[in-house]
Amino acid sequence: MTRISHRGKGRRARVVVVAAILGMSVLSFAGTAVGKPPAPRPGKPGAAGISGVSATMQPVNVAAKVARTAVVPGSSGSEAWAMGEVTGYQDGWARGGQLVFLHYQTATGWEIDGPPVNAKGKVVNPVLANLTLASNGEGWAVGQHGSIVHHAPGGKWVLGESICQSGTCPNLVGISVVTVGDKVQGYAVGAQSTVLKLGEDGKWTADPLPIPGANPIDLASVAAVDADNAWAVSDGSSASLQIFQRTAAGWTRQMTGNALFDDAPASNNNGQVNFSAAGWAVAAAPANRVWFAGGIRPFDPGNPSGDKNVGDDTRPFTIRFDPQVVDPRTNTHFTTFCPDTYSLKNQLVQVNGVCS
Repeated sequence: MTRISHRGKGRRARVVVVAAILGMSVLSFAGTAVGKPPAPRPGKPGAAGISGVSATMQPVNVAAKVARTAVVPGSSGSEAWAMGEVTGYQDGWARGGQLVFLHYQTATGWEIDGPPVNAKGKVVNPVLANLTLASNGEGWAVGQHGSIVHHAPGGKWVLGESICQSGTCPNLVGISVVTVGDKVQGYAVGAQSTVLKLGEDGKWTADPLPIPGANPIDLASVAAVDADNAWAVSDGSSASLQIFQRTAAGWTRQMTGNALFDDAPASNNNGQVNFSAAGWAVAAAPANRVWFAGGIRPFDPGNPSGDKNVGDDTRPFTIRFDPQVVDPRTNTHFTTFCPDTYSLKNQLVQVNGVCS
């Protein structure tokens, strides 16, 4: 059984392109893995999500299906870790598919470091969705049922105790950490509005969103800026795109000023209609800029049923938050970027800007 979460085809695959472009330029800033980590699905293969990887990095040449990769921030691509699956059985490993971690260094290339273990040193096989690294080489990975795996530099990847007091933990799908002084701090997000904060004591605690418990949303991704500041974005669990900013005062929702995202399903002044918006990735960049990537579902008169080739009616988008720039269209610090849609009217091609 494959133990890595699955990224589907169609709209998610498209958005990976957008997220990967963002990742090459900005994601290494916070050590955040690229792409929206979907809810872990046992029995499905994963797909690569690479963070800040240099084009000169050697290819994976070991017998493992790689699912997530993250570079150690500040290493310029000379050190990275990945999660993958191997099917070759070893004593104590799961038959049919064992989760392993892979380590990359320029001098040695990719090598299988081994599977995660529990506190007693016994091999375990959790379903994981994402991983992240700090500049000192410390790593964290998250996944199904609130699984959290920790890696101390030079040590093994160790599955920690459940953060749930009782019942079943929500899946965790996004994680981001930063180095503050000599401490590693950060955030993890997932289903049912779950947000956790990693304190300087190395412990994870709940860091709730300002959302009523009766109306939870699933979060897709998080990007830590520092110990008290971070950004998170919702997935497709709500029709509107929900962006949250964390400051020392806690989490607050931020509006883009574009109804197609903030109030979907909605229309704008130009007659554009968007049925829903889903976030897949968020990345913190220098100068306090933040990038978001995802997919929207605009009404496209030229293709009312979506792309016939892939059965996909979404279009990728990116949103930039820049505290130094006010977008004249929205009068906010958010600028939205979307592809155009095309249709015929009176035998003339009509070009419609989805976001404008």
